[in-house]
This record gives sequence, C-alpha cells and structure tokens, in this order.
Amino acid sequence: ATFWSSPCCVQRRWDDWKAEDDDAMTAEVVDDAKGGKGLRAMRRLAAGDVVLTERSARVLAAPTKYTIERAPREHLECATELRFTNHSFEPNCAIRFDPEDAVSLVAVEAIEIGDELTIDYHATESSMAEPFLDAATGAPVRGSSLVDS
Repeated sequence: ATFWSSPCCVQRRWDDWKAEDDDAMTAEVVDDAKGGKGLRAMRRLAAGDVVLTERSARVLAAPTKYTIERAPREHLECATELRFTNHSFEPNCAIRFDPEDAVSLVAVEAIEIGDELTIDYHATESSMAEPFLDAATGAPVRGSSLVDS
C-alpha cells in the first residue's frame, strides 16, 4: 500500500494541513458593538506581524468608504477582510504598502486572541469619503492635513 492509500495516514495528513491552515488565519470579520462590522484577531500577534495582505484590484482617483490612500489621487480599493478594519486613535495595527498595489495590515503592538484590530484613519487618509465621529472620543474623523494630498 502507498502512503496515500492508508485512511489513517490520509486523515493525519488532512489534520496536519487543517492545523497549518488554521494557523495561517489571523483575523475574522465580526459584528461590532456599534452595529457594524470589525476585525478580530484569531491568534496572538506580536508587533511587526503581518495580519493580512490584500493585492488591490483597482486604484481609484478619489476615496470611497473602502479605499486606503497610498498617495495623492491613489486610493487602493479593499475587497477582502481588510475593508472591515475600524478606526481608533489608539490603534494596534498600521497599514504598509508595497509598489505592486498590495496593502498589508501590520501589528504595531502585541495583540491577544479576540482583540479588535484597528488603524488610525488619519495616518493614511487626507480626506474621508464618509467622515464620522469617533465612537470612543466623539472627535471627528475626516482625514488629516498631515497626509500628503
């Protein structure tokens, strides 16, 4: 019999693969306390860990609710879980760009399982398509003049 014909070996290999796949999953979309969606950590993360990466399908000239500004008139549209990363003035993650239109969510501090993953929208956005009031502070979130526009 070959390695793959033995049911116990097939099951063991499947379990190994599933464990590896589960280890790779770092975030999940959940309902948040404000009635929207958010991202939660599915495993412990250390500062510098890449939580997830998305290669943008489209680069837009103007912001939308689901874009991240890489440069003036370059807004990368997020279509995966990344689009549900909520704002915080005390974020535990940051955005990193690469030259090939990839956007990565990177932990900036230790994150525990179940923690909400957040970024400071003012760190990347010169203006917001849909400004809002921060739920924790009541301060307006509308973009930052510190971001090159």
